[in-house]
Amino acid sequence: NRDTIGLVCHFGAATILLSHLLNVSAMQLLHTTFMAPTAITAVLTEERERGTAQWRTTVIGDVSHLVAAGEPMSMSGFFQETFE
Repeated sequence: NRDTIGLVCHFGAATILLSHLLNVSAMQLLHTTFMAPTAITAVLTEERERGTAQWRTTVIGDVSHLVAAGEPMSMSGFFQETFE
């Protein structure tokens, strides 16, 4: 069908959901991905085989809406300090 579903969720929930949909290790995504608190992630489907949906990610952690409005991106959740 052509339905659109929108979800608003925390980084942890979004990462676990993405790992399930994309068949990728949740630990890999949790440890290597950063999404700002107001970031947008888009996941679409394609029907490659009749009756079977394939999930495809087009955007992860997009903040272009903030940049366009002149707003700074929050680095909340990002480890900014360096080890010396």
